[in-house]
Amino acid sequence: KRVLTLGPPRDDEGAVHNELARIAMQRGMHDDARSHLRAALAVEPLGPEIHANLGLLASLQGNPAAAVPSLRKALSLSPGNAAILIYLAGALARTGGPGDHEEALMTARSAVEISPDNTLARQLLEEISRRATTSK
Repeated sequence: KRVLTLGPPRDDEGAVHNELARIAMQRGMHDDARSHLRAALAVEPLGPEIHANLGLLASLQGNPAAAVPSLRKALSLSPGNAAILIYLAGALARTGGPGDHEEALMTARSAVEISPDNTLARQLLEEISRRATTSK
């Protein structure tokens, strides 16, 4: 926080706010995280990490449906980002909307294709696939 008070606006102000938001989320301080993410978007509206963190915040607050648009925006700004694909697949898998499960499965597959050694991506794909099998 001290970095933000040191002087005139900085080139990395959005990144600093985004990092403060990430720390606030880890500590369960969701209102602080939201404030920092809003400040980050004000100076860096096309920051994929900022949009991804907005999605993560919505997921942490138990609202995966609200997370999906932010995660889709993040992915559009950083196509092929395995971490964002994982977050999006997880949110879609929990929404229960029409077609969301199929999209979650395709998204998780994309994450595994991009990052085949990513254990989290493989585990998520297995979990989503297992749900598809048991729901039929």
